[in-house]
Amino acid sequence: MTTPQQFVESFLKEKAKAWREARPYLKPVFSNYFDNSLLQHAEQFMPRDTVDTVIEDVTQTDGAASVVACERIKALDLRTRYRLEAKGDAWKIIGIDRMCVICRGTGQFRNSKCEVCNGEGFCDCTVDVTDD
Repeated sequence: MTTPQQFVESFLKEKAKAWREARPYLKPVFSNYFDNSLLQHAEQFMPRDTVDTVIEDVTQTDGAASVVACERIKALDLRTRYRLEAKGDAWKIIGIDRMCVICRGTGQFRNSKCEVCNGEGFCDCTVDVTDD
């Protein structure tokens, strides 16, 4: 079984490749729908073709893991926490948390616990899916 870090690194590499491949298909879409003034800034709406990501922390327990990755976007560091679960002999991502934009990942806001992330520094950005 791969390590949680190897699994997330592989996921990020494949995701960046898919983004690179999607870019040429999005250009004509933007040309059809964007006004010329917005079209000059279309690059801002494109998926990034390169991603500078560093794995900062890996925590693993029985059958579960958490991997924090830091992605550099211009002058901003965006931290993402991937929650993993072992499924047979492979890992699967069961949740994705983003750095809290209010406390900027510190868990503290104005000298008290951040109410948005409940002091965790991360907010769950996954969709709640329930079986009916």
